[in-house]
Amino acid sequence: MSHRVNILIEDDNWEIFQSIPKGERSRLVNVLLHDWSLIQKRKLAFKKIEIITKTMNPLPGSAEEWIRQNRDWE
Repeated sequence: MSHRVNILIEDDNWEIFQSIPKGERSRLVNVLLHDWSLIQKRKLAFKKIEIITKTMNPLPGSAEEWIRQNRDWE
């Protein structure tokens, strides 16, 4: 299902937009929105992973634990 939208485009972008063939404009906007949405979802997922990683304790016998132990000895 398609929807019509009114948007404001700055002059610099308007010139670029007008250079795109009329039949391709909607498809281009949809692709750009889809890509932007994926980037936002990935950023959110990365933030969640960072939070989880900071609160996790290293597994016993893991390389991470050995590195942390070596730091404490110095």
